[in-house]
Amino acid sequence: MDLTQLTKLVQYIDEERRKDRALIIQLQERVDSLTREAEARSRYTQSLEATLNELKAQLTRAMGWTSATEQLREEFSQLIARIEDQRAKAERELVRTRQIEIESIVRQLNELKKEVKPYAGYAEQIEARKAEEGRLAEMIGRVQVQVMEIDRRFDQPTTQISFLEEQRRQDAKRIAALEQEIPEIKKKIEQLPPRLLLLDEAIRRKQTEIEEAAKLLEAQSQLIETQRMADVRRERQFAEYAEIIERMKVRADEIAQQVTGFTLLREEVKRELAALPDFQERLEVRINELFEIQRDAEERAKRAADAFREQIEKEWRAFAVAQDEKWFERDRRISEFEPRIAELEEELPKLQPQITPLYDILEAFSQAYANAGREWLAEANRLLDQAKVNVPSEIKPSRRQRKKRQAQTAAQAAPLEQPDEVDLAADLVE
Repeated sequence: MDLTQLTKLVQYIDEERRKDRALIIQLQERVDSLTREAEARSRYTQSLEATLNELKAQLTRAMGWTSATEQLREEFSQLIARIEDQRAKAERELVRTRQIEIESIVRQLNELKKEVKPYAGYAEQIEARKAEEGRLAEMIGRVQVQVMEIDRRFDQPTTQISFLEEQRRQDAKRIAALEQEIPEIKKKIEQLPPRLLLLDEAIRRKQTEIEEAAKLLEAQSQLIETQRMADVRRERQFAEYAEIIERMKVRADEIAQQVTGFTLLREEVKRELAALPDFQERLEVRINELFEIQRDAEERAKRAADAFREQIEKEWRAFAVAQDEKWFERDRRISEFEPRIAELEEELPKLQPQITPLYDILEAFSQAYANAGREWLAEANRLLDQAKVNVPSEIKPSRRQRKKRQAQTAAQAAPLEQPDEVDLAADLVE
């Protein structure tokens, strides 16, 4: 991977980060809209509770008036029917809207996962880059060892040829010049790994932030699923409340029938009292007992209604507290991510000016070092060949010279179709 590709990669990562941040903002807006819908639903529930309390009050007043029982029963049934229709309509509309929102959020999450998936290959590319740099460092080390070997060979010449000695002195000067350049080059090379480590660390932090953003989106989807389950439970509770209201309606009908029966019984007793004055006192006592029983039944119904209302209020307070705790945790986590994202935005522009000079220096050093090695070896081979021509034929070649000739013969016989890096290594060995 060259510098241009790395620059494009960093720009692409930055662009994807901005897209992810915009998507997170959109999801946050969606969550806020769902929160507002939940609040609206809460207000609607409170209005239903107020209506229910009003109906209970009307029912309590209706129990004391026998003549208006039928009219109140009819009004009560109509009001309950209207409330049920409104509730069912509101529930259907809210469920449809919530389903559309959830499908949209799930689709966006799937698209975000598809976009984040290619980031997994960047770590392998960085590792390959590190391996390539290690290979270059190893090749530089081998070249340095070969330079030292050649220096050692020229320090102990086998023959006392003046021309070779002069050439050795020139080579020693060249080697000394190269050795003077090597510490500076090593210093520059030693400065490269920390900067590359900083770059790797920045990329790793970026990948970690992307994974945390994905986890945050997954947590939000789980929160939405929890909210949906809570809605289902509330719908079940509303169904139970409707069933309780139906039972109360049946109980009200029974009480109305009892009141009607008591009224008829009272009228019949009055007629009997007109015919039987002797039993009037006992019958009045019995009637008073019946009315006392009726008052007791009304009080029991009132206490049951009060207990029912207190239970609903208690459950609603617990639900409100649970919702506040859930939304507080989400806000806290989002507030923790904001400073870290800002730090990443500040660090990314600082890395680009450091990456470009580093790769330029490394490429220029590799090219210059390879060219210098080739020129030096070519000149050394030419001078050695010239020296061999000047050496008398009766001089017996040394063992080192015989090995060199054998290596040259083997190199000429070997195939020449090899990569450039292998040719460079072979030239350095020769």
